[in-house]
Amino acid sequence: MKSLVLSLLAFLFVVVAVEGRSHAQDEEEAGIALAAKQLELGEFEAAEKTIRRNILRPLENRAEAYRILGLSLFFQERFLEARAAFLEYLRSEPDAHLDPALVPPEAITLFEDVRARNLAEIESLRPKPKKKRYLLLNLVPGAGQYQNGDKTKGVVIAVGLGALLAANVATYYWLKNNCDSETRVCGNIDEGGASKARDYQTANQITGVAAIGVYAYSIIDGYMGYRAANRAENNPTRNDMRFGLLPQDGGAQVHLSLNF
Repeated sequence: MKSLVLSLLAFLFVVVAVEGRSHAQDEEEAGIALAAKQLELGEFEAAEKTIRRNILRPLENRAEAYRILGLSLFFQERFLEARAAFLEYLRSEPDAHLDPALVPPEAITLFEDVRARNLAEIESLRPKPKKKRYLLLNLVPGAGQYQNGDKTKGVVIAVGLGALLAANVATYYWLKNNCDSETRVCGNIDEGGASKARDYQTANQITGVAAIGVYAYSIIDGYMGYRAANRAENNPTRNDMRFGLLPQDGGAQVHLSLNF
């Protein structure tokens, strides 16, 4: 009975959390849509106020909010504040551009000047292209590590496995060519041939087992690195904090966002 109650409470918690998030998203979308309409109608002060109410909390559509804010400030001839808003727009969407069919050339000039002055920062925020990886490469000794970025480990594995295989093959052919196939005695028994054969047999067995172990390690380690790299690219865990300051009449508006 107790477990059933706990399960019901957990279910209700999830439902409430989902509904709360959905309601917040609906409010945000409605606020941005209203601000966009106000901007279109030339109600620049109203558009600014509407957007500022939204950017005080985390935004799903951050880029669009700062685009509207930047334009509403530009049309009020508050160019310093417009620059700050445009910079936040570019931080959220590094490839963003203003549509010349919708905004005047002066706004585009100001926007592109913000981009040029902060190009290094904006470029650093651009998503990096995903590196193509091949699962089957993990079957090649050292290749999996190499494609995962562990180049030194890949070289060590490849060279080490090659040396073990070379020693294994060399001892095998020495035994085959110099020892009796039944007694495994090498040369004259009085000259220590049996002892020598045992040494080569031991070396052959050790290098064979070691080669198998290194190869197995190469496959497992390469596959684990392959999975980790793909997981990091497909589901990046960004735990960065961003601080911003938007100047406005009589003071400034501080905003803080945390991605996790």
